[in-house]
Amino acid sequence: MPRLIVRPETWPLARAFTISRGSRTAAEVIVAEISDGDMTGRGECMPYARYGESVDGVAAAIAAQADA
Repeated sequence: MPRLIVRPETWPLARAFTISRGSRTAAEVIVAEISDGDMTGRGECMPYARYGESVDGVAAAIAAQADA
């Protein structure tokens, strides 16, 4: 049976990322792992509040797929 793990992580940036809207020194990301036996797949994304996304919302959307 496949196993899904979804977790938020904070990734520090090597240096500040600055654009006209502001600056950031870390990225708040969601990491997803799905395992089945000896095989594991991993992916990550950085939700953008500008597009109505949030860390909690993305984590919930991914976790909901475990039941699909």
